[in-house]
Amino acid sequence: MKVFVITFIVCFYFNLFSQDTFIDSTNIKNPSIAWKLSFIPGLGQFYNGELIKTFFIHSALRISRDEIRIRKYSIAKRNTWAWWFFGIYALGIIDAYVDSHLTSFPVKKQNSENQDNSN
Repeated sequence: MKVFVITFIVCFYFNLFSQDTFIDSTNIKNPSIAWKLSFIPGLGQFYNGELIKTFFIHSALRISRDEIRIRKYSIAKRNTWAWWFFGIYALGIIDAYVDSHLTSFPVKKQNSENQDNSN
């Protein structure tokens, strides 16, 4: 009985807050294109319209690449920066893929009354 009540409450809760949502089909991005483009650092984020992320990923990769070149004679530091480079690169690919999937996530609809009053 408890399981039934908890299931009913959870379903009611999700139904209560999911009524006024819509998906803007003009902004949906293709995930397979996004992760393929992200093999060039920052291009997947640019495809998704995340220009700030494009800047940060590209800058972080450039800094780590420069540190790898500077630290030629310190193997431990060079390897640490190489792992940072690989991690940021992989994170950029995963981020582009996930962001493109989230473009089809429904957003809350704005009331037309609120738009009329704001003008």
